[in-house]
Formats: sequence, C-alpha cells, structure tokens
Amino acid sequence: MILLTGASGLLGHNVLITLLQRGEQVMAPLRDTARLQLPASLADSPNLHIIPMEGIPFTLPESAIHHSHISAIINCAGATDMSLPTIDDYMPANKDLVEHLVMLMRDYNIPTLVHVSTANTIGYGSADTPATEAAPYQEPFTASYYARSKCDAEQLLDRVAHDGSGRHIVVVNPGFMVGAYDTKPSSGKLLLAGYKRRWMAVPKGGKSFVHVRDVAEAVVNAVTMGVNGERYLLTGESMTLKEFYELQAEVCGYKQRVLELPDILVLAAGRVGDMLQWMKIRTQLCTRNVRQLLVCGFYDNSKARRQLAMPQTPIADAIKDFFEWDNKRCIFVLSPPEISIMKKHLFTLIALILCLGSAFGQQNWMKITYFGHLYLHSKINGHPASLVFDTGSPYTCMDSTFFADSGIEYKHIWKAQLGGAGNNQETVRVIVDELTYTVDEKEHLSHISPIIQLKPIVGDYADGILGIDEMGGKVIAIHYLDEQMGVWDQPGDTTGFTSIPIRYDKIRIFVPLAVTVRDGKTIQGEALVDLGSSNSVTLTSEVAKQYSLKELSPLLHYTSSIGGIGGESSSCDFRATNIALGPFSLDNVTMDFSNNTGGALSNAEFFAIIGNDIWERFDMMIDLSSERLYLKPNAKFDEPFKSPVRGFSYTDRSRTLGYWVVNGLYAQSNAEKAGLREGDHISAINGRSVKEISFEEQRTIFDGLSGVTLTIQRGDTLQEIRFDFDVPKI
Repeated sequence: MILLTGASGLLGHNVLITLLQRGEQVMAPLRDTARLQLPASLADSPNLHIIPMEGIPFTLPESAIHHSHISAIINCAGATDMSLPTIDDYMPANKDLVEHLVMLMRDYNIPTLVHVSTANTIGYGSADTPATEAAPYQEPFTASYYARSKCDAEQLLDRVAHDGSGRHIVVVNPGFMVGAYDTKPSSGKLLLAGYKRRWMAVPKGGKSFVHVRDVAEAVVNAVTMGVNGERYLLTGESMTLKEFYELQAEVCGYKQRVLELPDILVLAAGRVGDMLQWMKIRTQLCTRNVRQLLVCGFYDNSKARRQLAMPQTPIADAIKDFFEWDNKRCIFVLSPPEISIMKKHLFTLIALILCLGSAFGQQNWMKITYFGHLYLHSKINGHPASLVFDTGSPYTCMDSTFFADSGIEYKHIWKAQLGGAGNNQETVRVIVDELTYTVDEKEHLSHISPIIQLKPIVGDYADGILGIDEMGGKVIAIHYLDEQMGVWDQPGDTTGFTSIPIRYDKIRIFVPLAVTVRDGKTIQGEALVDLGSSNSVTLTSEVAKQYSLKELSPLLHYTSSIGGIGGESSSCDFRATNIALGPFSLDNVTMDFSNNTGGALSNAEFFAIIGNDIWERFDMMIDLSSERLYLKPNAKFDEPFKSPVRGFSYTDRSRTLGYWVVNGLYAQSNAEKAGLREGDHISAINGRSVKEISFEEQRTIFDGLSGVTLTIQRGDTLQEIRFDFDVPKI
C-alpha cells in the first residue's frame, strides 16, 4: 500500500495513474474529491482507497492501518499559489505536512518517504553548463516564499535521513511540469496565457520544461530505486520562454510573434504588483516573482535518468497532451487591476523607468527640512507639495486634504484596506492614474497613489509620503545636520564610513540590531529601518510580551488617539542600557515598546523599528542594490538621549484648522493632571496664537521653558491650562 498525498494536483494525478497502472494499492487523503479525474479504466479501481481529509494534520482511519501495510509515502502535496502574501501561508502544506508525515512514519513503521520538492531549491545553471543536484540554493529563488518553504522541508528531511532511525528518505526536485490532468490549472496557466495570441511579450528568462508523465514515472521508481538522503533533479528540456511559446504555436498550428521584454520593464511591472499586494489586493505579480522570470533555470537530469530510470519525452508531446486533454474547466483570467495595469499602462510603465533613471542618476544633493521627519520640497502634477520621506512606507501616498484642495484630476479610483503603526486597518481611496511627482526639479511617475489622512498624524506641513518604492534600487544619502539628501546610482565617497549589511526586500529595509534592555537582558534580530519615525527605537508588542517588558521600572505609559495609519496606539517609554548597531554602541537610550495588538508594531517579522532619533546621529548612505548601509557618526552622536518631560504631544493643524491638536498624553504627567485631554485644540501657547508660530520655530518653541500655559478650545468652551513640565523620570 502506498500513501499518496496531493493526488488531485497535476503531478499527483499522474503519480496516482502510474501507481494504479502498475497494480499498486493506493491510499489517498483528499479534501476535494470532485477534482479527482481519472481515465475511465481506472475511475472505479478497487486498488484506490480515498480518505476524506479536513486539513493538516490529517488522521488515518485505524481500520485502514490495521488491514493495510503502508510500505511508502509519496508526498505530492504543496501550496504553489504564487499570490500568497506571506511565507507563513505556505508553511502548513509545504513544511508542517512534511513534519506530520515523518510522525506517521514513526507511529506506523512506514519505512520510505518520497518527497516532491522543486528544482528552485537548487542553484540554476546555463544551457552550456546546466546545474546538478550539488548546486547551492541561490537568488532570486532565495526570496521566493514558495521555494523557501520547500527548502525548509528539505532540511528537515535531510536530518531525518541521517538520524540513524533507518527511515528511507528520497527527495525529488521537478522542473516546470507540463501535461494532462492539470485540473486547476497550475502550470497550464502559462500555456493558456499564450494560446492563439497573435502577439506575445515575455521576459527573457527560461525554464527546464518536463513532461509530467516522465516525472511521475521517476517519482514512483524512487520508492524502490532512490538512495536514502539523496536529491534527484526531475527536469527536461532547457528553453527560454520565447522558445517555449514558439514551440507551442508550432505544435498547436497557429502563427504567433513572440517578443522579449526588457528586464527593466518586467521589474517595473513587479513593482506595480508590489503596490497591489501592499493594498491587500491578491496578485501573483510582484518583484520577488517576476525576478524569477528573468533567469534561465536550466538543470542536468542525468542522475535521475541513471538511478531512477526517468524517461525523456519531448516537451512538444507534453504540450500536445495538455491541449488534447479535456481541460474545459481551465480558465486563465487576470484580475481587473492586473488587466488595467498590464494592458492599459504598458507604455506608461516604460515612461516610469525612463523618468526614474533620469531623476535619480547623478550625485547631486537636494535641500530638505528635518524636524523629526525628512521633508522634501516637491510638486505633484505641478502643485507645490511637502513630502515626508518614509522608508517604512513602500509607496508614495497623498494626504486627503491636500488632494481635495489641489483639484488634481484622475480617471480611476479604487478602495483598499491599509494598515500602519496604529492598531487597525483603514479603508482608503487609491488613485489609479498617472501622476507626476517632481523632486529637486526632476520628474518621475506614479500609477497608484493611496489617499490617506496624513495631516492628522504628522501635521499640516506634510502633503504626502515618498516611499521606498520610488528609490528604484538606488543609493540614498542623508546629511541630517546639513539638511541634505541625495539619491544616486553609486555610493559617494565612503572615507570614514563603516559598512553594515542590510536586507532589502524591495519594499522594506532591515538591519541587524541588539538591544540590552536592563540587567544584561539582550534582545537581538532584524529591525526595520524607518525614516518615517521620529522615535529612537520602538520594540514590537510581540517582543514586549515575549520578554515581559511591562515588568521594567520605571516606565512612562503613553497613549495616542492618532498613532499612525490605523488610528490609536499605546506604548511605554523606558531607558535601555545599550543598543548595538553594527560596531556602533549607544548607551542609556530612551526608547519605547508598543502595546498595540494590531498593525505594524505588532509584527512578528521584525522585532523593532529604528527611527530618526538614532539616524540623526550619523551621516548615512543606504545602498539598496548592494544591500549595504554606510554610517559615519556626526556631531550629535554623543549627545545624551533625553527623557520626555512635556507630558503631551501635538499635531500642528494651524494652516488648515487654525489650531494644534493634542494627539497623545503620558499617564500621570503634569499635563494630564492639569486636565489636558487628547483631542483638545490648542489655540495659543503662553498667550501667543499658534497661527503665528512658524514650522521652523516649533523646533525650539519649548526649549528653556519649565512650564507652559495652553489656551484650549474644547467644544464651545475656551479655557487656560497651566502646568509645569515633569521632572525627568527615566
């Protein structure tokens, strides 16, 4: 008896057919039996035993176990949907199931497991030198959530194969499989996408195409012929995508002209897909996926041919088999956003690349304003705008008030769910049209612009956000003290700078960080580089819970009704003993941890964000393409970190509303004790109207003061609240 998982998939169907044709008894756990479509001669085979399955882990009926000797498990199951948004979405089917199967081997004395992985966990070669099983896992597949989950499963099985238990583990690594019984379809989408089109535009990459029937034969043979602990590449003909579509047109008897797209255009399309995913629109189009289409994944299958007797059927026969098979349910449909972008905006995507290249090519400096945030003097469709540069935001956004006042015209608008530093997600409008952003007199285009309520969070001086997506893999250089910023192709003079490795996933930047909280307790991992945060270091609520940070003393409890996109936020300030950023050490750092239950600050992917209260102590260059951070301490490096004493925070709405808004309070502060509330409107400070206080003057307005008198408008009531600033408590 063979236990076969994933029997309703493309490969699973063909493995099941092969097993039944060989007279094997097969036990197949299935969640959706309707997807199982066998040849008429096998449809009612007494050798097939279907077990209904609700999910993972599944259970085997005791009656089946007692009356059947399971000699081997063949695992063809897996999550292959390339639109899944996180690696955690792949783990249940691609790794957790494998752990469950290993447990079944132990519990029921099943001696053999043949596990179907993917060729993407093995480094690819070229047409002249195809890769063998010894080639190490490499980019761009190391960024693929699918391939990473499969790689994790392989590592687990390698340990089992060599643990001395006697369990026989064989891993097979198929290429791009084509053939009949593709019921979803899966790989068939690629074939249907080009079927009978007069013109076809494809990336320059290629794949190792293989008939799925050949793979099925090798998989079944691996049960008895495979060597314990070995991997086998089950691949076929190495072809570029252009060559494959030309062959398909020849096999199917239609004429088609196939063009290869420039890499830069394919990557631009991936960035558009990144935007869609950021807005919670599910799509396979994203940078980590399209980068895989730019390489030629060519492999050598000679080991499988020698040891597993793998057949070699021409791929032309596989194409013919796919189209001859009754595939009526196979419909390949792009979602409306993808149609809009890929069909209607092809030439504007080209323009985007050209504009980005010209806008950010030379090593020039542009003047910026730094006050907690980095403000860039810009224009949007010719309207003057002050944009906050925010590496914590993937994309460029517009403030809703600025958008309404500017009268910017647009053709299409969507709605999407958007999250941020606050607890919740917000429904926002998204402009789907070509907008021109001018930064330092250089223009570039954006095709998707979320409209957010930014001024209530940052203040009236913020008309929008310039996100990391607009940097296009460039070098970002910032001199905080000189208030200058540059975006270049190559790093400038690195004399005196220290280089630190970073991780750049095309929409975020991560850097290694270690935080010694107190009494030698150190937390370390990846931190998000967030130039949109004015804080020093903020630890996520997940880390705060894991390390019981609420037990620290003293703590300053802070709440904000508008803590970021997503609304209210809560945190606790404390003083850490030390942080280590590469070779740089900073002592007695005032920082905070989040109490949020949702939003970015509850994220488990990173343990902290690093904001401008740290970065302002350096001259910095961020080389996105080389994934390096260059830091050089400036005159602020040794300045002590201050304890918050004012007791409240505010948002400047004097331009649009005529007052400042109290947006946060420290618990038990003098401000709170004096009766100040979140949401209060501050019309005057020490008798001076806030309308008269410029943005520049706000940098020092509270310096040297020991207390303050605020004129507050609360509903219809005007009152004065006087309090002394707090004595430093942390």
